[in-house]
Amino acid sequence: MHSHPVASPDLQAADLLWGAYAAAHPEAVVASSEYTVEHFGDTKQLANELLGIVLSGRKRTTAELVADFIAGGDQVPRIGSHWIACDGEGLPRTIIRSTELRIGPFTSADAAFARDEGEDDLTLETNMAA
Repeated sequence: MHSHPVASPDLQAADLLWGAYAAAHPEAVVASSEYTVEHFGDTKQLANELLGIVLSGRKRTTAELVADFIAGGDQVPRIGSHWIACDGEGLPRTIIRSTELRIGPFTSADAAFARDEGEDDLTLETNMAA
């Protein structure tokens, strides 16, 4: 199976989505007007699959190494920050707002976190093996 890289985000479309969001949710934007535009995963298929789980409501949390943020020159998300999530074609599909932030070793993840991550069979054992 051939994997295709994720397309670059459509920043103009993301700006339009942000404008509509800001008009509909001024209280959220006042709390934090910063946002990033990204995608899940590193292939079109994975980006679309994970975004689909988010849009279904099953995926309510995600995890990333702090070192990856630093290596990419990105800031670690903060409570109230926003993320415009794009599909594998780079089209913005939803806006996610950080409401909780946990920083710690991978082993600090618990069963509730694994369930909220919404992937595989929702267990900590499966997520730790990945």
